[in-house]
Amino acid sequence: MFGITGTFVTSFRAERATLTKGKTGWVIVGADDYALHREGSLFLAGPRDAGRAYNTERTYAGRAALYLSYCTFHRLEWAQVTVWQLARFMHWLVEEPLPSRARGAGGPERFRDENTANAIVGTVWEFLNFGIHKNWVDSELAGQLTEPRYLRYLPKGFDPGAWPRRQCLPRAGRRSSARRCRMSRTPAC
Repeated sequence: MFGITGTFVTSFRAERATLTKGKTGWVIVGADDYALHREGSLFLAGPRDAGRAYNTERTYAGRAALYLSYCTFHRLEWAQVTVWQLARFMHWLVEEPLPSRARGAGGPERFRDENTANAIVGTVWEFLNFGIHKNWVDSELAGQLTEPRYLRYLPKGFDPGAWPRRQCLPRAGRRSSARRCRMSRTPAC
């Protein structure tokens, strides 16, 4: 029926599927009925169509299935999560013990590393961002999860664009070609 890992019940899993003649890919299915999760499987088609490695698609499949299972277990709608629920998911990834690798489930408890949790949440963010572009997820979530980055030093050959205009000045007292950039807005006409 459902796959059980510790006290957590998985309701989705990643499965390898034959897509066309001689071409395989990964999909997300329900663990109990093997019903295709449409949105998750479409998300996995993105890396495949972009020419990413097969193992990248496989990794994304497992991580997206874990997120969907977490949402189902905690009775959350995967496309309507808040930043706080994603933060709780990230803490859960580190705090929830992984299933034992020993036969008979008698081995020591294992936990995910924080870097692993960050990688999983990064994949989940890509999944949610894909959902935002497909209008499955509210675009307000994107504004809460991203922040603008301003470059202090522009890389060589970098085109800063027309708006907002950056004014780059040579750094005082240095012989290097590094430049100090200041954001400035041109007055509207």
